[in-house]
Amino acid sequence: QRSRSAFVSAIMACPMTPEALVKSCQENDGYETPELNDQLYLHFKGYQRIENLEPYTQLKALWLESNGLHVLEGLSHLAELRCLYVQQNLIAKVQGLDGLNKLRVLDLSQNRLTHLEGLAGLPSLETLNVSKNSLASPDAVRELVGCPALATLDLTNNQLGGDEMIGLLSSVPKLASINVAGNPLMSIPKIRKKMIAAMPRLAYMDRPVFEAERLAAEAFATGGTEAEQQARDDFRERNRQKEKADRKAFRDWQAQKRAEALQRQRDRAANGTDEEKTAARSALEAAAKQRDERAQADAEAERASVEGSGVAKLAHKFWAANATEPLPPVPNMFGQMEASEFRAPSVEPTEQAVTVGAHAHADAPVATELSAPAADGKEDGGSRFEEEGEEEPPMPTEEAAPVAAKPAAAMPPPPSTTTSTTPPPPPAVEAPPPPVNAEEEARKQRVSSSLEIYRAQRKAQEEARKAEARGTTAPPVATAPAAPPPAQQIYFSMEMDMKLAELWRKTNGDTSACAAAVREVQAPSESMAAVSAEDCHRRWSELNAFGGEGDAGAVDSAPVVNPDASGDPEHGSWAESLRAPANLPVAVGEHEDTDFDALD
Repeated sequence: QRSRSAFVSAIMACPMTPEALVKSCQENDGYETPELNDQLYLHFKGYQRIENLEPYTQLKALWLESNGLHVLEGLSHLAELRCLYVQQNLIAKVQGLDGLNKLRVLDLSQNRLTHLEGLAGLPSLETLNVSKNSLASPDAVRELVGCPALATLDLTNNQLGGDEMIGLLSSVPKLASINVAGNPLMSIPKIRKKMIAAMPRLAYMDRPVFEAERLAAEAFATGGTEAEQQARDDFRERNRQKEKADRKAFRDWQAQKRAEALQRQRDRAANGTDEEKTAARSALEAAAKQRDERAQADAEAERASVEGSGVAKLAHKFWAANATEPLPPVPNMFGQMEASEFRAPSVEPTEQAVTVGAHAHADAPVATELSAPAADGKEDGGSRFEEEGEEEPPMPTEEAAPVAAKPAAAMPPPPSTTTSTTPPPPPAVEAPPPPVNAEEEARKQRVSSSLEIYRAQRKAQEEARKAEARGTTAPPVATAPAAPPPAQQIYFSMEMDMKLAELWRKTNGDTSACAAAVREVQAPSESMAAVSAEDCHRRWSELNAFGGEGDAGAVDSAPVVNPDASGDPEHGSWAESLRAPANLPVAVGEHEDTDFDALD
């Protein structure tokens, strides 16, 4: 601490010697000869006095900030000085500036000033910064009235206040920019409007002053709030009229230039040779004909686009182009796929046949691939009318109104066909059938089989519920017998699948390590062998094929899951939840008012 105090004392006691001044010039790309330097950097040096600057008679900018100066002295001989920066010092009184007739910028911020004086003798002073001082009254800054060229003034963070400050600042002849934030002056009501109205030259007061604000402030000073609002309205109306006049002048100028060009062509055609006349006349006729043909073609195209069912076609095209596709599975925050992602994806119909009109019910019924099992109307909800004693709705006849089939999910509504005198459009050329994808066909077969099982279970539960309500026993539901599993079939529980998925990602497909980890969570059973590496590879292929991410080793059959490994006895096991399709669309022949709460 003693050495630090000695160092600080040495810095503070550092004199401004000629050698130190020359060294400062050399460090800042100056000259060793004092008379050749027009700027001098002496900031952050610890100087307490200004001395030995007599040779530097050509200085135009002097930096003395962040020192220990108490008094401004030794500067009167610098007749060429334009900028003086003495902020962040200990100056308590402004003096020693006589003779600086060319000084334009003076920075005295962050000092100890309580009163401004000695500034009226600076005829060229344009910018003055006295922020962060101790100026507390209008008398402390009355010296500013004697500055004939002062245009920019910074008084922020002082203690100036009172209505007298408005009149005093308005008395500065050329003051156009002022900063007064951080003073009690800002707490006066409507101070900004009062300052703007009192100072016609003011263009900046902590922010720019625009024309509309000035007009409003002047109107407020004379007539109050109503006059201010009227001035704002008048200003907006003048701007609108001015813009209108500018646009009209521009259009008149365009018309004038076009007329001049046309007149030149006519003069050329009238005064030139026969060939020039013919060429000019042909050019004029061709240009006029081209304009007429283009306008007529545009009108015909627009009329044809909306004629007949054109509006409906445009709507259908728009919605078809903006139909959204289902988003792919998203990994979790660790970059891994959750076990819930291994499920049957949402099935969206790829084709839709919708028949409109009274003559097409028998020839072209509405059908999709997934709605085939329920087409007869009694597979799922058709028996509801018979069992509950309600009258079944009649089937449509040729005299009935057209059938409106419910479109599939995420598909745009087809354009309606109405009676019109417009001839029908020519038949479209049928596109060749798309190539058959074996993997996609296998997936559709699995989804269709799962859908049949799911509907059979729903029907059985509905019949059991109704039989229980009548006090009878429901007959057993005939279901297709399942194929017997092969000998020593390995059944994977949900816990085993989770462990397999975790180890498969960690080991990058090491089946031996996966088999060892799965055997640890496998339930002991005499009838089931231990899991092997081949079983893990087969199970992983089944999960990928079932989830829509199959590879070369994917199996086309549904995944084999132990039905007794986990799950709820009432709602089925986890395997059954995998078999149930997710987000299946409602079939056309299926009744939408099925009691799903009762089924659950």
